[in-house]
Amino acid sequence: MALGFIGISFMLDHLHDLLNRRWQTITPPFVLDSPEKCLLGRKHWVGHPWQDFTYKYNADGFRTEYYDSGIVAVGDSFTEHWGGPVTEQWTKHTGKDIINLGVDGAGNDAIADIVYWAVNKFKPNTVIVMYSYFHRYSGPKEFMADSTDDYVNCLRFMKAVDKIRTLCNSVKLIETCIPDDLYLEQEVKIIEHLIPNRVTYEQTDTARDGAHFGPATVKDIGSKIGKYL
Repeated sequence: MALGFIGISFMLDHLHDLLNRRWQTITPPFVLDSPEKCLLGRKHWVGHPWQDFTYKYNADGFRTEYYDSGIVAVGDSFTEHWGGPVTEQWTKHTGKDIINLGVDGAGNDAIADIVYWAVNKFKPNTVIVMYSYFHRYSGPKEFMADSTDDYVNCLRFMKAVDKIRTLCNSVKLIETCIPDDLYLEQEVKIIEHLIPNRVTYEQTDTARDGAHFGPATVKDIGSKIGKYL
């Protein structure tokens, strides 16, 4: 069952990328989801099975319905499902209705803020987090991805993990990450140390943009996470 929009004192207005998407509907091709920007070339984009869809965002800027299932998922564009229709988000393949709070461009600090907002707004019994790149962070006006200080990046990640776990100390927390090959070697070691029981998977195909999760991968991730729900 879908929920209506619920008022809450803590807002996400400081996340300007999210603010700018409220009530927006974007029809591809545009920016990265276009034949010109496809990482695997025009032929891949044009021939991909996922066609004729839009990016439709709700009043809070998320590409999701609000369900009363008690389950939320938070992450970046891999969770939002960049390059594919909303019906093929990996959360749609878990067997449960999940509020998908993925946001394109979000870093782990923004993901932690969204978890805080979601825990207070929806009072979920289960929170799924797919952690993002270490070098991303929330700038004063937009999401940034230009941090080259490995120490700062690792510290930011560890703080985000700690904040999320504190926020979720009374609910079930399921943790996973974007594909390992998108991290530096030392970042993978930190992830393995901090989150030894994370849900793991292999990205075997790509979305229409040639980068994000494809048809087989979303089903695999959904199936694996679904076992914990």
